Amino acid sequence: MPCYDGRDDNRNHYLCEQITKLEKDKDQLTRMLCSVCKIVELTHDDDSALPHNAKIWWSEHKEADAIREKKARQAAAKKRKAREEKIRKMEIAETALAKLSSEEIEALGL
Repeated sequence: MPCYDGRDDNRNHYLCEQITKLEKDKDQLTRMLCSVCKIVELTHDDDSALPHNAKIWWSEHKEADAIREKKARQAAAKKRKAREEKIRKMEIAETALAKLSSEEIEALGL
């Protein structure tokens, strides 16, 4: 391995690239392990087919997934509620504008 004295920006760039690659690899392996654990869970009555460390990981992963899914549902509900509120306000504005004469609308600069 070559020697670096900290003055070489290329080393930092290289390390950043390596970290990005490792994160992508980790994500891919996590998805694969998750899929395998789901299959084991569906095809076995218990988790005896998994090694102890995989059982621990799977339990923690399912908990983390449940939290992520709950947050995603909450975010979607919040977004849906905001969209519904925006539509409601637009309908109120349309109703209010319909009550105004063209002179009143012009006076308001609308």
